[in-house]
Amino acid sequence: MADLFPAHNALPDPTAASKIAVLRAALFGGDLSDLEAPQEALAQRIDQAAQKIGSGAEIARISELTTLAQFGPASIGAAVAQAYDDEHSAPIAEAMFVARFLVEVVFAGARSPNLLPGEMLKQHRVNRAEISWPAAKPVYQGLLTRARETINRAEAMDIRSASPELRKMLARYRMQTVRQIARLEDRDPASPGARLTRFDNLMISLRLLLRIRATS
Repeated sequence: MADLFPAHNALPDPTAASKIAVLRAALFGGDLSDLEAPQEALAQRIDQAAQKIGSGAEIARISELTTLAQFGPASIGAAVAQAYDDEHSAPIAEAMFVARFLVEVVFAGARSPNLLPGEMLKQHRVNRAEISWPAAKPVYQGLLTRARETINRAEAMDIRSASPELRKMLARYRMQTVRQIARLEDRDPASPGARLTRFDNLMISLRLLLRIRATS
């Protein structure tokens, strides 16, 4: 869950960065009492999701994983929109963080098989105790498909971020996530090179820069 939070340097707005830093510190410190009410409500949902993941409890159904994503990752997205005082954009931010979470579940599949929905494992005759490639490929593909569908739904929303910086960050996340999903289509997520490389991120930065210039 901690890995889903934007890196400090990913939030150039000092006010937004400070709000997210305060939220992270409260979550990791375990004391949410000093947070403002809207932040505290989101923090409680994120904490519940983190505790669920940390407990090692097995996810039985895809609907259970979806609920977990709505509590944790979606709440992080809402907190980011809130930090930019752009809560109108929260649905898009929530969707992007849910998609990123589903991709991370694929990456964590071999070492945290409890996060893989039991119904999907059963459907594809995969033993949770022996997650391996390529046996788990159809399960991973199912999760990646849901991540892609989540991004598509976000793009279909008739919402435009009021904050240019938030809009840029979400556009970067979209490009990264779409490219990561494509990278994982026929690749073992535990293999070398499964993650996006520095070159990938450089190309994404260039595309984003060209897009901004074209619309300015």
